[in-house]
Amino acid sequence: MIKKILLSIISITTLYSSHSEFKKIEFKEYVFSFDKELEGKSNMFKLNRINLEVNLFNYKNDTTLYHINDYWANQEEFFYNRGGDCEDFAISKLFHLKRLHLGSDYRFIFYKNEGKNKNHLALLVVFENKFWILDNKIKDPKEINLQDLSNLTLLDINNVLKKKLVESHCISCKVFSSLD
Repeated sequence: MIKKILLSIISITTLYSSHSEFKKIEFKEYVFSFDKELEGKSNMFKLNRINLEVNLFNYKNDTTLYHINDYWANQEEFFYNRGGDCEDFAISKLFHLKRLHLGSDYRFIFYKNEGKNKNHLALLVVFENKFWILDNKIKDPKEINLQDLSNLTLLDINNVLKKKLVESHCISCKVFSSLD
């Protein structure tokens, strides 16, 4: 456990090293330019564009990035690493949706990868009275019906994030708290 915490701290310290001010400005500029691009567009366009934008980042597992089995990166870490694993994609999409006030409810969903004995996480959003899955494995948001929801494990966003923050002793909790 101590080793995991130390490796996590080392990874984050490396990430926010001497170029931290530059990286913070870079992230803020990215968010600002993305917002400008979405100005005046329809909400459905914004939902699709957020999914597409985040899906342009690369899939990278936690062992490669942080040298631990499970780490939930915040949206800035995801941006600086130019990617992450499935929950990092979901968190980044959640950040953009909540920031732009798109969607009325959000849930993480767990399901098994086809052909693999491994769980996968994506984001479920209630948007314009419909259920949409935003997944890093799917190009476009996928509308689903209530019957499909019964086959998925739905998790409350706030409870999961708070639990993960406590488990991982996350240094950058302030970024997650901006999602509330």
